[in-house]
Amino acid sequence: MTASSPHTLICGAFAGWVVDMVLHPLDTIKTRLQSSAGFKSSGGFSSIYAGIPSVAVGSAPSSALFFFTYERSKQSVSKHIHNDFIVHMISAAFGETVACCVRVPTEVFKQNLQTNPRISLRNIFNSIISKHGFGGFYRGFGSTLCRDIPFSVIQFPLWEYFKFRISNGKTENLYPWECAACGSIAGATAAGITTPLDVAKTRIMLSVKLGRDNYSVISTLMDIWENKGIRGLFAGCVPRVVWLSIGGFVFFGAYEFFKGFLSLTLPISMAGVESEELFRTTLSDAVVKLLRKEGIISQSPVTFDERIAEAKENELIRKNRKSNAYLSRTSKMLENIPYFVFSVRHLSKSVIFGTNKLFRFPKRIIKAAEEDEHSISRPAVAEKRKRRLLRAPYLERNVKVETNTQQHNTEQQLFKDPSGKFSWRNLNVECDILIEKIRSMRSRQKRKIADTILLEGKNLIMEALAAGIQLQHVLFCDLKMLEKMPLPDEVDKVRISTHRMNTWSLLDSPPGIMAVAKKPTYEEISKSNDSNILPLTVICDGMKDPGNVGSLIRSLAAIGCRRILAVTGCCYFWEVKVLRSASGAHFYIPVYEDISWNRMLDYLPHDFFLYLADSNVKNQKNEESLLTTCFQKDTEIVLVVGSERTGLSEQALQFGEQHAGKRLHIPMANDKFCLNSAVAATLIAFEIRRQML
Repeated sequence: MTASSPHTLICGAFAGWVVDMVLHPLDTIKTRLQSSAGFKSSGGFSSIYAGIPSVAVGSAPSSALFFFTYERSKQSVSKHIHNDFIVHMISAAFGETVACCVRVPTEVFKQNLQTNPRISLRNIFNSIISKHGFGGFYRGFGSTLCRDIPFSVIQFPLWEYFKFRISNGKTENLYPWECAACGSIAGATAAGITTPLDVAKTRIMLSVKLGRDNYSVISTLMDIWENKGIRGLFAGCVPRVVWLSIGGFVFFGAYEFFKGFLSLTLPISMAGVESEELFRTTLSDAVVKLLRKEGIISQSPVTFDERIAEAKENELIRKNRKSNAYLSRTSKMLENIPYFVFSVRHLSKSVIFGTNKLFRFPKRIIKAAEEDEHSISRPAVAEKRKRRLLRAPYLERNVKVETNTQQHNTEQQLFKDPSGKFSWRNLNVECDILIEKIRSMRSRQKRKIADTILLEGKNLIMEALAAGIQLQHVLFCDLKMLEKMPLPDEVDKVRISTHRMNTWSLLDSPPGIMAVAKKPTYEEISKSNDSNILPLTVICDGMKDPGNVGSLIRSLAAIGCRRILAVTGCCYFWEVKVLRSASGAHFYIPVYEDISWNRMLDYLPHDFFLYLADSNVKNQKNEESLLTTCFQKDTEIVLVVGSERTGLSEQALQFGEQHAGKRLHIPMANDKFCLNSAVAATLIAFEIRRQML
């Protein structure tokens, strides 16, 4: 179909009429939002089909002129400019300029009816003539051009570009819905960018006077900015984007559908048309004969039966070619799915999601890649893809694991240390139950259910062995890590690569050895801490920094504290960073977690003295201040410590008032600085120990 063909006019008119009739309510809401009188004053949601007569009359001619000029300009400009993007921009600008000659009067009527639905079309016509003359029908012509030309300059090159990309340069093979989807994305993008220009155009068309007779788009935009700011410039942006997104889908879909409906493969010559131009139509044989009889169509040397047969054959070939192109694109899309899934899993794990729920099927990807060789034409590409995908279980921490653990344990090959002191095995990346265990260690809830902890570092593992903690697995990179470690024979010793160790480690600097151990019970910890126990209980309120918590546990274990109570809201006391910072102190002092203030008395002795380490007390003495030097070893003492950032919570202060608590304060020379919570609690605890001993 050439640019001079009437098909362009017919298709453009049909598409413009359909989209404006279907989406007119959204356009009405957008116009009322942009009106200076306000949304409710302009009519709100009532009479949303106001102005539709002018739309029905004006939309078809303006769209027809646009597409006719666009196609014609594209054909002419492409002879001098070889950049397709620039050609589409220039053609769209020419098309909008011509279309606005019809569109502007239509929009003047439409928007006046939308904001004043009770006024008749005749009254609006008389009002415009009396106030502005015939030039009033083109009021806002410049602002309309300033809005529509940038809009089309953005939309149509994007539409052509998207069509070119998804069709691999063969846009004639696209289905109408594919062109419609491209138009929807392009229309939404252009609509959001050009919303301020649309607001200015609406204000100019609806205003009678803004302080002077002539005003420009720039002055209108400045006036909106001064009165309503950025929200005024983008008023109605959401309905405009939705309207033009849906409108782009309907508009381009209708255009391509009607163009495909009119343009099939029946070539006939017409009187007054050049011999090299063909008018393609779907006229039946009876209609063709009628036109021939009337003399409209000249006789061709080829019979009409032969032409119809040839047309059917060409149409079948075209449909097959189009179907093959669609299947080719679909197969390429399916062929790239393993790459896409593999990339999205690792990208989203590190950047977007941060969870493990979406990454559970690397083995299925590998199996699919192995069974999908028939869809890859080049064996080298297939092998390269399989090698890349086979790295998934190596890099991934949550490979789906087979559940037959007895077979795994019996068939696993063991290796002996050169000295003969211990045996170890290599990790089986295909079916090792240890991979599932390490994956579950990242979840606090699963760690609690499994009642296990992860120990990282040789010194921490040695402390656990000295405290009698039961180890289940020890993972290491170098055999030297196991030297001088009294590991029982029943402990599963697994050698893994350095890369896997770095991947599994939860620390910033992996130590090269880690162990999975059973979490000790409170009875086991109490047995190892029978000697030199002070009657001191420390309550941690709102402490969330793992380093501070670990340092506090280590200091309190050194002092001989009886127990530590963690209020709900503190960090998890058995996570890796806390264990590493405490250096094994967890195994010598009982730690009770997730305790609410309502249940706090269940963990405290019957009679106790309560002290609160308050960071909000100033360095000044008053009549109630006194030196606390009466700590006795036969008295139970409870110390409440809060976070240095927020201090004690309101519930902690209420608990102190209910149980006659006293505030403790460490005087300092400079009030501008404060002590770390762990350091402050350590100083108070050591002072209590000094007085008791």
